[in-house]
Amino acid sequence: MKNNSAKLVKLNNELNVAILPIEYWINELENNKTFSFVKANHGIFDTMLRTRKNINPNNLKLKDLPLHMFNCRHKNNKLVSQETYCEIIKSMLRNTYSYDKSPENFYVGISNSNGIWTVESTPRNIFINKICKNSKRSFLHGGLIRRYSISGEIFKLFDYLNSNNFNVNVIGADYCSNYNRFFKNMNHIKIPIRNALNDIDLIIDKAKNQIKDKEKNIFFVTLTTGSFYFCEKMQTENCTVIDIGRAFDWLIQDIDYAKSQPWIKKDILKKGNHLTNKIKKYDNLLIEINKTTNNY
Repeated sequence: MKNNSAKLVKLNNELNVAILPIEYWINELENNKTFSFVKANHGIFDTMLRTRKNINPNNLKLKDLPLHMFNCRHKNNKLVSQETYCEIIKSMLRNTYSYDKSPENFYVGISNSNGIWTVESTPRNIFINKICKNSKRSFLHGGLIRRYSISGEIFKLFDYLNSNNFNVNVIGADYCSNYNRFFKNMNHIKIPIRNALNDIDLIIDKAKNQIKDKEKNIFFVTLTTGSFYFCEKMQTENCTVIDIGRAFDWLIQDIDYAKSQPWIKKDILKKGNHLTNKIKKYDNLLIEINKTTNNY
């Protein structure tokens, strides 16, 4: 695959998303560019779906969505304050519905599944289409980092970071300390598994304190929907931010907490290249990246 090529795949009947090769990101770093990649996968759209008990999505005003989502938020965010939660959802909406207005180096991935493949018909598409079809700028596939991890391509990025002495930071739960096996030097900013969004501003302050002005800085974050807010607040800093979710868990399957993830556990039980084959199913239609229009 050429380094300047992308794969455009159909997410649903109204939205195509682009799959970039990992070399694209490495080239950006080689050219001393910083960027943010953040994703919205099935989890956030499942929360939106739960709002249908109270509202008709066809009549939904996006300004009302954050509060509706707060009222039916996931159990992992049950103790997060209304003000914080709504601000985080507003950040997500700013960078999806108004993606054209986001900085050129602020990339948003969208997926209607866990990010490994696409689901042509799913109720999640109701909200995805409503939020995303306003933008002329092409969204990326929300499963990029998970795809890189499953295929092993992620090690190209790790090797590059290690060879060029990047200041690597991971923001994640306690078990994420196991990611340090992949980096020469890694700082771990620990966050709780549940209700971490309550500490989002403190987490951002800790992250900023880890930035070294004269070095290359990168953050791998696991803040779920909070990653949008985190990326916005870090946009003016000398750093790159990549929202990894649970993608790196694929690489530490010797850790019980990681291999207990349903998508990993299912693949282990199938005893083969189940997910690798699923990924290949959608690898078609190469097109050239047009940087001037932000289309892929």
